[in-house]
Amino acid sequence: MKNELLALTGLRGVAALLVFWFHVDLRTPLTFLWQFGPLYNVFSHGAFGVTIFFVLSGFVLTYSQLRTSTATDYPSAGSYAAFMRKRFARIYPVYLVGMLLTALVCTVQHSWPPDMGVLAITNLTMTQVLFPSISMLWYSNGAWSVAVEVFFYLVFPFLLPSLLRIKRQAILWMVLAVVVVVGALGGAAYTIWPQHVSYVLMYSHPLFRVSEFISGVAAGVLVFQFNWRPAEWKVLVLVTAAVGYIVFFGSQLLGFVVHNWLVVPAIIALLAVAVQPEKTKVVKLLAHPWLVYAGRISYCFYVVQLPLFMAEETLLERHQIAPGHQWYGFPIFCMALLLAVAVHKWVEQPAYRFLTRAR
Repeated sequence: MKNELLALTGLRGVAALLVFWFHVDLRTPLTFLWQFGPLYNVFSHGAFGVTIFFVLSGFVLTYSQLRTSTATDYPSAGSYAAFMRKRFARIYPVYLVGMLLTALVCTVQHSWPPDMGVLAITNLTMTQVLFPSISMLWYSNGAWSVAVEVFFYLVFPFLLPSLLRIKRQAILWMVLAVVVVVGALGGAAYTIWPQHVSYVLMYSHPLFRVSEFISGVAAGVLVFQFNWRPAEWKVLVLVTAAVGYIVFFGSQLLGFVVHNWLVVPAIIALLAVAVQPEKTKVVKLLAHPWLVYAGRISYCFYVVQLPLFMAEETLLERHQIAPGHQWYGFPIFCMALLLAVAVHKWVEQPAYRFLTRAR
């Protein structure tokens, strides 16, 4: 792919694997990892893969935009429509395939949820995340994050020019620090008052997750506009500290985003090293061909696993498969991988070319 930052693509693959095994552990706990406490805690906090996706999305969009223009002006109606058209072409065909597969699973298993009409309309229009009561039901049990991304796309053409108007690097750092701290407040509120604060609202509503995207955009401006280049050893120390903190203290606080005060800066620092032209250890690792390919199919891999997990949940509820079996994740992984390769090749790529071709 032209101008592809391979290490960032590889990081996307890592994030996709984290999310997958997190989803596995939610349904059938990976008890064989309990004897390796720290290792199990990594899988049980795999939801941070979504945080990586959100921060990475803002970072990559900033790179793409600054590579083609200065992006200092607010968008015209035409440029805004062109931007949204490309975003639609990138995500909606695969999203729709995942939704149709979910409907197929419900049809085969006779497991349609109540209020299917509302769920179908809101999922089709990607507006389900605006309503906490349904934002994580049915297909949106996982597809909520894709709908949240759409909200990010809507604000990005206005957000980037606003940040580019900040001419002093110190002020941009202050803005980034405030955004990171604010992004952890929803999780902090849920930790302190779990009986009063909605987990679904705090976890899946765009307004509570947009700080991660803004952080990625601000980091992109620092890296690509102000040429911020942190030393690799400092980044590795920060990432190690963040992982260690999650492993040993993460479970003591409720709601994953409560940890964003440390997790998001670690992700940002990792992104800044991953795009450096020098072949650092981080770049070499993340740019491994297997990880890069995993990153390229990561969106398809994420979407197609949702109907597979839904089918598993129904079988577990009906006791048609034994609950608590720790190995169910492996056949699901294989099926999801094969489906992802097929959807990437025969849906995602051709649909994007068709929908973005010159007219």
